[in-house]
Amino acid sequence: MLGTGTLFLPVNRASLERFGGVHQRGAAWTREGNLVCNGPFVLTRWAQNQVIEVRRNPLYWDAANVRLAGVNFYPVEDFSAQERGYRAGEFHVTTAFPIYKASAYETEKPSVLHMSPILRTEFLTFNVAITPFTDARVRQALSLAVDRDRLASAVYHSFAEPAHALVRPGTGGYTPPASPSCRFDPDAARRLLAEAGYPGGHGFPVVELMLVGNDSHTISTGEVLQATWQSVLGIGTSLLPTEAKVYFDAERTKHYHVILDIWISPWDDPSSTFQIAQSGNPNNDSGWSDSGFDRAYHNAEIALDPKARARAFDVQEARLAAGVPYAPIFFTNQPQLVHPAVRG
Repeated sequence: MLGTGTLFLPVNRASLERFGGVHQRGAAWTREGNLVCNGPFVLTRWAQNQVIEVRRNPLYWDAANVRLAGVNFYPVEDFSAQERGYRAGEFHVTTAFPIYKASAYETEKPSVLHMSPILRTEFLTFNVAITPFTDARVRQALSLAVDRDRLASAVYHSFAEPAHALVRPGTGGYTPPASPSCRFDPDAARRLLAEAGYPGGHGFPVVELMLVGNDSHTISTGEVLQATWQSVLGIGTSLLPTEAKVYFDAERTKHYHVILDIWISPWDDPSSTFQIAQSGNPNNDSGWSDSGFDRAYHNAEIALDPKARARAFDVQEARLAAGVPYAPIFFTNQPQLVHPAVRG
């Protein structure tokens, strides 16, 4: 399992302190000539927003087996531009890939399309402080109305897997039980919504679904959820694509109904995901608080026995299934195009 965050990398303290220290953002210790590296390559050029060039490090412990003379990294945010650059021979490896191209590559050039699982979950975040999302039955109904298997296939193709728990199976060696709130059960969803006082969706306010960004798969996911909640529950949904800075402000001030959210686990352990539901944790965007979850979180943190930790993780998943502050939707994968010349 691959994580997409890097928590710990060694740095040279003398260089760090000489060129700006730890508290200065963008300090000169990261520049060519100042950055002390202990890896197979050293930084030789960094042109902002143009290219980062690294070359073979002669002082690397295994330098004799480093076959590449160097690597150039180009900051290209647009997925389609990366793919075009790959086809034009400008790049040997892409870091992303446009989903709509997947079928063609899987059919015509499957060997160059690489798919890696990463610790990245897409889910719905409910603002539990705003009516009607204060009622767990409402949150459960909205979750149970979603056919995750069909949604993952329709929107993400092979780029994602349906999420039936918050933690991706295999994270830190742990495989969670399937969450009852993540199954597709339209009848149960309608029953719960009626019990909450909204039979057939009557009287339910229009759901404001905040989308972080406006890329095609995010919009497509929002549109499917919009159609699903209307057809299954009789609930209207307004889609609100937002810039990241607007999202962070709304998240901080709790001015939102529901967010199509993303969490990338910074380390390979279930606790790195479960922290988003811990009471008082700054990453708990829903505002949810549950003493049973918090006890299990604590028990997992102090447990030395792997089986005891797994039992504590199971309790956390069970508490999340009952409270549904978050409704997991996808576990996403990292697609890349890799030229056949790149080996090893």
